[in-house]
Amino acid sequence: MTDKASEGRPDPDLSRRRGRGPGPKVARRPVLVLALAGLCLLFLGACASRPWSKLSYGGPPGPRPIEPLMPAERSAPAPPAPSAPSADTEPEEGEAAAAADRPEAGELPRVFELTRDAALVTALVNNPGLEVARFAPRIAGMAVPEELAVFDPRLTSTTLYEQGNRRLTAIQSLTFRPLGGAADEQGVVGPPFDFDRQTLNLSATLSSLFPSGTGIAFSGVVDRSDTNFTPRQYEGAWSLEVNQPLLEGRGSEVNLIALHQARNRAVQSEWQVRQAVLDLVAEVERSYWELALAQRVVAIREAGVELAAEQLALNEDLVDSGRAARSAVLSARAEQASRRADLEAARGEARASSERMLRLLNPPRAGRFGGDAVVRAVDTPKAERMEPDADASLHRALERRPEVFRDRIETVNRRLDVTAAQDALKPEVDLVAAYDRTSLGSELGDGLNDLFDSTRFDRYRLVLEVEVPLVGRGELARYRSARLSELRAEALLEDTALRVAEEVRRAVIGVETEWARVEATAEAVASREEELRIERERYEAGEGRNLDVLAIQRLLVEARVAAATATVRYLQALTDLDRAEGTLLEERGIALAGVRPDPESIPGKKVPGD
Repeated sequence: MTDKASEGRPDPDLSRRRGRGPGPKVARRPVLVLALAGLCLLFLGACASRPWSKLSYGGPPGPRPIEPLMPAERSAPAPPAPSAPSADTEPEEGEAAAAADRPEAGELPRVFELTRDAALVTALVNNPGLEVARFAPRIAGMAVPEELAVFDPRLTSTTLYEQGNRRLTAIQSLTFRPLGGAADEQGVVGPPFDFDRQTLNLSATLSSLFPSGTGIAFSGVVDRSDTNFTPRQYEGAWSLEVNQPLLEGRGSEVNLIALHQARNRAVQSEWQVRQAVLDLVAEVERSYWELALAQRVVAIREAGVELAAEQLALNEDLVDSGRAARSAVLSARAEQASRRADLEAARGEARASSERMLRLLNPPRAGRFGGDAVVRAVDTPKAERMEPDADASLHRALERRPEVFRDRIETVNRRLDVTAAQDALKPEVDLVAAYDRTSLGSELGDGLNDLFDSTRFDRYRLVLEVEVPLVGRGELARYRSARLSELRAEALLEDTALRVAEEVRRAVIGVETEWARVEATAEAVASREEELRIERERYEAGEGRNLDVLAIQRLLVEARVAAATATVRYLQALTDLDRAEGTLLEERGIALAGVRPDPESIPGKKVPGD
């Protein structure tokens, strides 16, 4: 018969091997525990206070407040000096119209005069849609530090305290050995006893993942154990473990895919902002020239009314002198009324064009200009011949158009997805190397000294972990899906390039066509002016007819309207060509901070094995 420890009684050797026990708070030696906890908190606070701007990415810029930039506010506050009525001012208004245009003290002028460049700047500053688009790069840029954070070192610290009291029953083991027979072991219940245990465990782990796929973890633990059956014991341990993937997940080409894709998406969002700015500038410039055309048509219609008034006065003199019939006066009055109707229609179109410009300019406060505010274009449309080169324009468009660049980046990201899916097809083979050291003592110093200067309790481990899917349908399906997405992105890029090429060639044709119209309408105006001069001389000499003069005047007015329209359409065609090339912003001196125009600056563009 031999005695053994009871089944419910803890094994002290097992406790030392485990090195820790459950439980939360410290009961004894609070100074030591608080000091260790304070050091852990200080270390965590130092790690948390490290500014993320020190990362290699550098971080996106913060929100930039947009201040309203109104050209009228930059002009002198004094009202303009009164001038003679221009072609845009109704002759009958005179000084009253000029006085009505002057702003009161502290108010913006109701007539808002702008150059083309001032209109562009005003729209860029005040347009709300553009301000919304500006947030996209900042939001997308936040994904870059998120992906970089995967490789940041992590510190995990745990403080455990356990205190418990259990009532256990001792069991004695009795062994019987009959003569000539095998031993028979039986248990006999002994008297119950109380088992008290206190355990304090402090542990910390510092781990990090590297772009090569290598994972490193350094751990340390200190354990104190007290029971009413054993003396106090201190156990310390530290370990170093390195995990290196050999197939799947090996190499920076695979582990940096998410980071490359995040950076590419940030660049994509920058080009989305460029697209929004490009569209806005093109729309504002086209609307500006449309307003200038409407103002020019008003001036032409006013001149046409004056021609009719001159013909009416001439006919009245001829009727009074008996050299013309009364019907000549009536026909001249009818023509004058008809031209006044055309003038009112032109003024209405000018007001509508002004309202469109106000919408694009978008003043900071809706009622700032007042209900009768008018935008007036200062620049006079002038056509200067430009001979576009279709091939050169197409080359610039394929390098500068935001749509092409976004689709190219999308194609790169889809290729990165294929690379990641190819890596997932490989089996998981990881090589794990670990080294740890433990120490044991009745005092805290005894339990920690051997951690650094004794190799009696060293242990080495080398593990090869292999995981191979027997079917792998999920990985294969993801690879096929990534490959199809890549082919779709390439087809979309090709389709975008074809659409851009068509748009460029149509813009080139538009420029050439509108210039031909400019030349033809200019010749028509010169011919009509000469024809009117000759016919008026014949009519005054009594050889021509009143209706012929009135008809030629109308034809002259329409020829001038056609010439002004051709000039503006030519300027708009040049705007469309610059937009089709993607060079409109540079041609207008507009630079966007953060947008990379160089196609070679795509992060992650070069894919291994591509």
